[in-house]
Amino acid sequence: MNKVVFNFKSNWFEEGVVNKIGINGLWIYFNIRKFKLQYSSNICVFSLDLLYKEIQQYYKTKNRKYSKSNIREIIFKLKKFGIIDFDRKYNMKNNNDLCKCELLDLPILDKNFKPVSSDDYYITVDTDVINKIFKLDMDERHIITYYCLRKFSNANQITVSYEKMAKWLGVSKNTVNKYCIELEENKIIANQYSRSQAGHKCNSFILTDNKNSDNNKLVSKIAEKNNVKRDIEKIKKELKNKNIKVTNRAFEDVKEYLPYLKDAEKKKISDFKKKHIVYAIKYLYFELLDELKNRKNNSTIEEVATAKEDMINNVNVDKINWGENNPFEKSYYAS
Repeated sequence: MNKVVFNFKSNWFEEGVVNKIGINGLWIYFNIRKFKLQYSSNICVFSLDLLYKEIQQYYKTKNRKYSKSNIREIIFKLKKFGIIDFDRKYNMKNNNDLCKCELLDLPILDKNFKPVSSDDYYITVDTDVINKIFKLDMDERHIITYYCLRKFSNANQITVSYEKMAKWLGVSKNTVNKYCIELEENKIIANQYSRSQAGHKCNSFILTDNKNSDNNKLVSKIAEKNNVKRDIEKIKKELKNKNIKVTNRAFEDVKEYLPYLKDAEKKKISDFKKKHIVYAIKYLYFELLDELKNRKNNSTIEEVATAKEDMINNVNVDKINWGENNPFEKSYYAS
């Protein structure tokens, strides 16, 4: 289908509608909206087979969560909670039967497309955004989380807790946290973080916007910074689990193998060090160390003698001859 843009009420989150129909229910609703008749404001026409194909096109393999029987069940749930309506005679047992569906509880807008009351504030869904999120190997859970944050799109910074979002979406706090981190890893959102008056750390989200390239650059910059921090903490944990020091001493502990490093490997360690020492340590221990041990074991008598002499002359790892690629110009310890 071509690009589709539509609105739904933003109060569906805090009033518990999304909690009742679930993330799956709102995702089915989003896809039903693509079948709205061109000259109607609230009528969609689709068959179960067409809706099934529309949903499954997003997935690399068939998503059993959205089988035709499950979609049928969710459609009736949408009807139960007053989101859509259709003739009671329509039971969808024939997958090709067309369903004339009426959209209920739509936001009411004036001639300037402004909400007529606070009950009519709305969130705009753009299928270009949906397609982008799926292309980044995320799915409908991230899409609904993103549009939950879009509820606050008029704010420069979105301050909302994971607890509140979890309640709105009907999932756990940790699950919401996971979805937000994955959105940030793909630079769809960024969390600037702030402090409450009591000094507690709070979320402060900014979102990408197709109409604001400067904002998108800011999202990308902040997201990259946060992603690096998370990556560093993850690597530190990996190293500590292997009882590997997260300081320059990690190099001291294996200094007998360092003379067997090739120039390209020295340069790579140096480049990693400029980013953060943990990347250099991980590269040395997880990718190089076994090979360095093999080189030492398979060295000729002359090569071993040269290596020993290097170690005698360079007792301190900081003094090993790295050439132009010495990552240890200054004593450095990871914070």
